[in-house]
Amino acid sequence: MQISTKQFLRSSICAVAVMMCLLTPGNTTEAQAASDVRSKMTVPDSTHLQIVTLTDGSTIFGRIVSVSADTVSFQTGAGTMQLSIKAIRDVRLISADDVREGEYWFPNPNSTRLFFAPTGEQLKQGEGYFSDY
Repeated sequence: MQISTKQFLRSSICAVAVMMCLLTPGNTTEAQAASDVRSKMTVPDSTHLQIVTLTDGSTIFGRIVSVSADTVSFQTGAGTMQLSIKAIRDVRLISADDVREGEYWFPNPNSTRLFFAPTGEQLKQGEGYFSDY
């Protein structure tokens, strides 16, 4: 039984495609995201708080007190709760100065600008902006 060139090319392409699927690692982004979140799970100093985003989309505002192998103790204004590490999607560190009357106020991204002209407030070192009217 002889194989034609067309059949040989077709089977070779299929074999290469199967090998690529088998050799390509899967879910590497999930592993990287999990290790990135794990690295953010630290106990902050007294000048910082944290916002924890859970996998269901809800957010909790407070401070991580301790981290164990599979749980995190998180202190809020209502008390301390135990969170599973698998339930945490993101941990964001914020300044305690951004909390006013128990609510988080995100930093003003345009604190040095009015509607179209600059204010007298200085930019911080290393900051800058560009405008095109």
